[in-house]
Amino acid sequence: MNDHYTISLFTNEWWFVNIASFSTIFVIVFCGIKVDSKKKEFISKLISFALITRFLLVQYYHLFVLENWDNVVNLPLHLCGISSILSGFTLLYRKQFLYELLLYWGFAGAFHSFFTPEFTTGHEGILYLDYFISHGGIFLAIFYFHLSSFLWRL
Repeated sequence: MNDHYTISLFTNEWWFVNIASFSTIFVIVFCGIKVDSKKKEFISKLISFALITRFLLVQYYHLFVLENWDNVVNLPLHLCGISSILSGFTLLYRKQFLYELLLYWGFAGAFHSFFTPEFTTGHEGILYLDYFISHGGIFLAIFYFHLSSFLWRL
């Protein structure tokens, strides 16, 4: 069975992971909007590849490394799971419809996940990092798509 772990609000750990996550998102978005349109598209595809690959690697990690893959826990049938996959496809295909789904589905869930982090599939090693990459990837995709698409139109 997977252990259950939460990070208490406003502890040192909570501040560290939130500041580190949002600083990373800010740096990537800021760098992404300062480059020309060819580089914007390359960065968009690179982020997309990383977010989709992250999902596949975590499934592999649970299945073959931890040997605790469970369809009830590991299938992404919850809002953040679907949004984390959708974030990669939104940046890959750059469709307004995908962006709006991600914005309305993912933003609230990712915000709640950062405000009250709760690890349901374990928190050791890569799973700890994956939690913040998957939820931060939702914010990253929303902000990057919004800001870079707006600036591409100018």
